[in-house]
Amino acid sequence: MTQTPPSLPQQPGRNVKPVKPLAETKTAAKGSGFLSNLSIPAKLSLATLLIGVPLIVVSGVLGTQYYGQYQLAQKQALIAGNYTYLENLQLSLRQIRGSSPAEIDPAIMKSIDRTTNELQAVGASDINSIKPLTDGLSKKVSTIIQHVNARDVSSGQLTTLINSVLNGELAQLFDVLTSEGQLQTISIASGVPLVELASRTLPRNLPEVGRVFTTILPIIDQITNKQNGQVTEAQRVQIQNSVERARELNNEIQRTSQQAFTVYPQLASALGAQYTKAISETNRLFDYVEQQTVKPERVTISFRQLLDVANPTLPSQYDAFAATTNLLRDVFQQQRNTALNRLLLLLMFLLLLAVGLFLLLRAITGAIMRPLNNLTLAAQRLSAGDFNVKVPITSRDELGTLTRSFNDASEQLRTNELRALQERQEAQRLQGN
Repeated sequence: MTQTPPSLPQQPGRNVKPVKPLAETKTAAKGSGFLSNLSIPAKLSLATLLIGVPLIVVSGVLGTQYYGQYQLAQKQALIAGNYTYLENLQLSLRQIRGSSPAEIDPAIMKSIDRTTNELQAVGASDINSIKPLTDGLSKKVSTIIQHVNARDVSSGQLTTLINSVLNGELAQLFDVLTSEGQLQTISIASGVPLVELASRTLPRNLPEVGRVFTTILPIIDQITNKQNGQVTEAQRVQIQNSVERARELNNEIQRTSQQAFTVYPQLASALGAQYTKAISETNRLFDYVEQQTVKPERVTISFRQLLDVANPTLPSQYDAFAATTNLLRDVFQQQRNTALNRLLLLLMFLLLLAVGLFLLLRAITGAIMRPLNNLTLAAQRLSAGDFNVKVPITSRDELGTLTRSFNDASEQLRTNELRALQERQEAQRLQGN
């Protein structure tokens, strides 16, 4: 059984002095270089900072990018929502185009006035860049409303005024809003054909179909009122060309939509029914026009009757238009939510990174400084003559090895001191004999 050597008694003349804690001990050691003058916790903090700064910089760049994407998608969703005003105004103007002022429903004129005011409010507050266009559109629409109320223009003159709005400021508003909102910048692939349909194909083709159709009306009026229903070959060709041009525009809408539906079946599920109804109703209208004006030898239908057949097809066209812009707005909102989620995840990552680095730094600093403090205090006690000091070994790393070496050295010094004491005591005993 191993016996623990006895503790050394305090030697005369070698008083053990009280030792101050390490934190209060002043050192005059001088080192070379910046790092040598830093404490271990400061060095660890510096290392953590050097690791964290690049991560913070990269996160800052990503955060700026995600925030920019969020702002853009927010603006795009707003603009897609504002398309509703343009669609409603385009529909209302097309409903009264070709009619005489006395035939126009006052409710439609109120709707036109209300939608125009809403567009002006958008230009004055949300999107300042369209204000000149909305102001110009408002003036033209006011002129149309005044003439309709005064009933001082013919159907042809009214059609000219309406075409000026549809092909002028209203068409430009679609282009400007598309450019202003950068609608072509979209990360969700299925949104690309929606942008094409909502900002180019439908806004241009639908009113152009109506414009081409209205060119037939004065021909029909002349045939029925001045020619007793007899159609000349030139008039027949003119009507046929107008119908073919309108069919071509309608077929372009069908081709563009079908291409989108083929590539993205989810679009077909969401929009297919509306487009099928709108396109088929418009084609049936063209068939009806040909049957009533091109094929018979004598035309019996009036342009008013033709309008009464044509106008009921307009709602289905704009149902498809509205469904497209609503779906496009949903896509932009989804894009906005994705950017927002990325930004929130990045902020959460930075928070967790900061907390993690702090806890890691604290743990590492404690794991290093506790053994070092113990060794420092033990070394101070040893230098003061206390050879019984022993430091607990708390790790298996280099600090553990250092602690074990210190304990071995302390044990050796204690043994040597004990042997020297025994030799002195033996010498004193022999001298006494």
